[in-house]
Amino acid sequence: MKSLLILVLTSLLALQTVEADQCAYIDQKESNSALEYLKIGKKYVEFCEPCGDTLFYQKKIKTIKYLEVYPVDKKQWEISLNKLSIDLAYTYIKDKGGSFKNLSKLANCESANVSIAFPATQIATITESHYIPKTNEKYQQYCNDRFGFCLDHPSILKKYFSENGDGITLQIGNLSSQSNNAFKINVYGSPHGNIDAAPHTVKGIMDSAKKRVTKITFQKQKDNWFALSGYIDSGDTIFYEKTYVGKQNSNTLMIQYPKKYKKRFDNVVNRVVASFKQGDLE
Repeated sequence: MKSLLILVLTSLLALQTVEADQCAYIDQKESNSALEYLKIGKKYVEFCEPCGDTLFYQKKIKTIKYLEVYPVDKKQWEISLNKLSIDLAYTYIKDKGGSFKNLSKLANCESANVSIAFPATQIATITESHYIPKTNEKYQQYCNDRFGFCLDHPSILKKYFSENGDGITLQIGNLSSQSNNAFKINVYGSPHGNIDAAPHTVKGIMDSAKKRVTKITFQKQKDNWFALSGYIDSGDTIFYEKTYVGKQNSNTLMIQYPKKYKKRFDNVVNRVVASFKQGDLE
């Protein structure tokens, strides 16, 4: 029984070591190799698969602002990023192509149960203010109980429901912490009695919507809907709106996202817009 207990404790200790410290303490050669990839201003992500991390794209991208290397003893060294010690096995450095590569593999430090890299084309990333979709984005459907409209949206986005049940805001992070050029979806229904635009026609509501756009690059009008897009925030942010107009109600979809990431957002925006279905407008 005593031997079995020792075996179990030894196994747990080994598992703990794998999960906690693989390349936290490294020799000078490994340290020098790691420093070739660690520079002030470089982007990195901390991601520990042995600890239970599963979704790389939900991890925050950080910027190296402080970099320190110091000896632990005569043979071992430790690296600190932004005044916090790191384990090379759980640190991924962004390369010029946008991929994130495992630092322990780059520095030839032996590590187990960690991915070698996450290609840029497979990554959806979250920074302090931006969400950048991956190629295989997962979607959920949202349907509004009050007005009946529906649309698909990236499942990674957080949902903020309006108090009166007229719609929803979808984005990354808290509403109060988001910059104006972050990716954001607003979709809502409006009884015509609550709309400022007059008359309550497609043209009347579209003319009112144009005031939200600094520069219009596209507009289209049909019998019961209109769509327009352009730039806001001095041209840094792309804005899109589509509104269905009925006798009693209107259903509106608004999307805004950073201009510099336009190509990355094209598929997401097209999917969301194509899925937007009107509810009961009468």
